[in-house]
Amino acid sequence: ILKKGGNAADAAVAMAAVLNLTEPFSTGIGGDCNCLFYHGPTKKVYGLNGSGRSPQLLTLDLLKKEGFVETNPLPLSHANLVTVPGAAAGWCDTVHLFGSKKVKYDFQ
Repeated sequence: ILKKGGNAADAAVAMAAVLNLTEPFSTGIGGDCNCLFYHGPTKKVYGLNGSGRSPQLLTLDLLKKEGFVETNPLPLSHANLVTVPGAAAGWCDTVHLFGSKKVKYDFQ
């Protein structure tokens, strides 16, 4: 990736994709993605939160209707605590925000 003109963000996303094949028990596209990116010219550090979100239709009102309130919280194994995976969106956001725009990704 670096030899093709890419930068560290491009290489990190490519490596994350490769890890899905080489270490599927440790990482996966169905998980989350968090990124800290240091921009050398400005000496700034940027953070990207690619962790999963709650499903769009899961609202506090819905949870209250189901009887879940502060004094009766959801059990840790409840299906409503599962988040929508954020890894793929995190990869795209990382490349879009911090990538070199010089690398063509072909994840086929």
